[in-house]
Amino acid sequence: MHPEYRLGGRAESGEDILLFPTTNGVFKLPFWIDLGERPAPALSEDWWAVADEGAGLEMRQTFSEGWDPPRIWFGGGFYNVEMSRPLVVPPGGDASAWLNWTISHINRKETP
Repeated sequence: MHPEYRLGGRAESGEDILLFPTTNGVFKLPFWIDLGERPAPALSEDWWAVADEGAGLEMRQTFSEGWDPPRIWFGGGFYNVEMSRPLVVPPGGDASAWLNWTISHINRKETP
């Protein structure tokens, strides 16, 4: 899946902060306008989020087990957190996977 995010209307350097849960706490990756891939930390939980501190919004994505580590890309005015998952369905069988997005207001002083 290849979404391009602009929480709060546009991606802004220093105001949009990507959040990734790790075994050492929440890893914060500030967005900055510079094209390129960014390394993703190993996630300790099945979610990631972005906080737009200027707009006071947070978007959190939760997902089922089995997804590969996210691929992070910064573009001109947007960011991409790409999720992929190999999904093998045996003959006569089934398989499932899900992604969920939640957008909410945040208290800027309480951003994780």
